[in-house]
Amino acid sequence: MEKIIPYLQQFYLAKDIERIVSELERYARTLPTVKPKYFTNTWYKNSNIYSVYPDGVSLHQEAPLTEIKDYLTTIRKLGCNAIHLLPFLKSPMQDKGYDVSDYYSVREGLGGMESLKALKKAAEEQEIHIFMDLIFNHVSIEHEWFMKAEQGSEYYRNFFLHTKETPQFLRKIEKDSTVYAEYLVNGEKTLVSVAFPEFAGELPHWRQGKDGYWYYHTYYPHQIDLNWQNPDVFIELSKILLFWASKGFNFRFDAIQFIGKTAYKHLDTHNPFTHHLTSVFNVIAESVFPECIFIFETFEHLDSVIEYFGTANNQQSKLLYSFHFTASLWISLLEENQSHIWKQLKSMSDIPIHAQWVNFLRNHDELSLAYVDKTILEKVHTKLIDSGKPFRSEFGISGRTYSLLASDEKRFLMSYFLLSSMPGSIMIPYGDEFGMGNIAQSQLSEEEKKDTRNINRGVVTTEIIKSKKGELLFAHLATIFKKRQIFRDYLNIWPEELPVAQGIFGATYKKGTSEFLIFINLTPARKTVHFDDIAAYAKILEINNVDIENNNIKLDTYAGIWLQK
Repeated sequence: MEKIIPYLQQFYLAKDIERIVSELERYARTLPTVKPKYFTNTWYKNSNIYSVYPDGVSLHQEAPLTEIKDYLTTIRKLGCNAIHLLPFLKSPMQDKGYDVSDYYSVREGLGGMESLKALKKAAEEQEIHIFMDLIFNHVSIEHEWFMKAEQGSEYYRNFFLHTKETPQFLRKIEKDSTVYAEYLVNGEKTLVSVAFPEFAGELPHWRQGKDGYWYYHTYYPHQIDLNWQNPDVFIELSKILLFWASKGFNFRFDAIQFIGKTAYKHLDTHNPFTHHLTSVFNVIAESVFPECIFIFETFEHLDSVIEYFGTANNQQSKLLYSFHFTASLWISLLEENQSHIWKQLKSMSDIPIHAQWVNFLRNHDELSLAYVDKTILEKVHTKLIDSGKPFRSEFGISGRTYSLLASDEKRFLMSYFLLSSMPGSIMIPYGDEFGMGNIAQSQLSEEEKKDTRNINRGVVTTEIIKSKKGELLFAHLATIFKKRQIFRDYLNIWPEELPVAQGIFGATYKKGTSEFLIFINLTPARKTVHFDDIAAYAKILEINNVDIENNNIKLDTYAGIWLQK
């Protein structure tokens, strides 16, 4: 643990650092060290990640985590070697489990700790890695720490960002595809982004506790932000990290950019404390699980996001979600113009050797359109809104991939073929493997309707799995993902753009004298690509009907092909 000392010296007093190191070393000695047998520390470079809620599968009317355990074979057949198991810790479930009330307990309704242990064991047997969420920015108002704070405990009140005086809120404004709250802080006006404008209340970012104090929240009023400047908070959260790392879990860190911040944190502003914390988290986790892998979630300006990879000598995270790239993919799909993809690919290529992007079409949240040019934003919104629902004051769209692609099977397959043609890892949200569509409003309760993201949730059932459409799409996606793994080494190289007409994605990955060639038709119209010496290339995989005659590649509606020389 002495390795963490240099990172903490700028923020904690020497006596506090000594106490931190002593307590964490003592706690770590009580935990087992994980010695996995089935992977190397570079497995994440070849990862296909399946993201699923712990109650997202219902096949046999068993405990939800048992259902997930039984579904692991299907996940493996799909070609995924990792799962992101969305929040399963104890929670009042006001935010799908992201409002944690006990970091050491698994929700009993899911089957409790024993069901989780059985799931973890089964995953190891099938060589599937599990990422669990660590929500370190905030806790539920039902967490013991906050309840004690409201009861008057000064010790626990200091676990949170708080003030005695009523914050001076001025107004809400919209700019740069974001809603902001404007405050008067120390005599100066400051803007703070509002995560969920629909749920912000009269005074965004602040909730008055029963003790009369005001408590800061980045997200919902029932999720109070932790005060990482307090060394006791650092100790408690580090013990939680040690506890779960010692059980062999990898971690997705939720909202990493806000961990370690003070109140009124601005997006895209460098916070040295946060970056030192992420480096420390690596040292702590690896002390009991040497091969532990992190995924960080943050959506800021791209240069701010890339900082969270760290450097070769000071790694912070090996994996980051590519939110900017997701937005560019959708813009290219909707405008049938590959230039948006290439522009984004070129801007995100300069990353450390250990680093890897996680690319995706959709995740469990809304399709975020932050940082998208206003003119393009309006076009995208117009094209998608009939297939989804607005979220985040219309700067995002809720809805499942299949529905947002107008329930067009060929277009859906092409979109995943396109995603699978990109460098980096990929993530698929549960249900997409069967082309699940949006949940009908009639199936949602009045409370659920308040959060439009609920239309892209739901449950995978036997009926969905055995449907004709489900079986067909699963077979196609499994073929794509498995073929991708075979030729995965190419996708750790950055692609070169090929000169093709608008509406066609053409790329080549070159590895020595070998080459991986890709052509994908983003449009419903038939397209032809002329490529000299095409006979020298062997076909790896095609979708939606491709013909090759002489040196002409004829791409049918939403067709694509992979070739190798």
